[in-house]
Amino acid sequence: MIKDGQKIELGDTIVTIVETPGHTPGCVSLIFSVKENETNYNAVLWGGTGAPSDLEGKLYYRKSIDYFEKYAHIEHATVEITAHLFCENGYSKLETVRNRKDNETNPFLIGEDGIKNYFDNLRKQIDYMIEKQKNKSGEN
Repeated sequence: MIKDGQKIELGDTIVTIVETPGHTPGCVSLIFSVKENETNYNAVLWGGTGAPSDLEGKLYYRKSIDYFEKYAHIEHATVEITAHLFCENGYSKLETVRNRKDNETNPFLIGEDGIKNYFDNLRKQIDYMIEKQKNKSGEN
């Protein structure tokens, strides 16, 4: 059984497990190192692609975004990898990586500011969905 904050060693790579319920009750997200050329970077993989339909799930999802972002910040994450390539232009990014020239940047390497923007966008999306659902049901 895995637990929040657990580190799993896979060869010379350490994967940090972060519990991020909301998408599903047992959802986890991951932080791990990746290497390009001879440089190591820390990558985040948000495991909760897709918000739940119920309001309680959306509220957990929102808390999980903030919680996982703290881990990403501590680990100085600069790479964002999607759990589903059909989201976030994943297929396009993968094709870019496959065909890029030596001087072209890796689209998954977005820097710490890019990671912050990534989480800000996740928050905006879920906040909009929460507000919309609350307005529809008459809650505030």
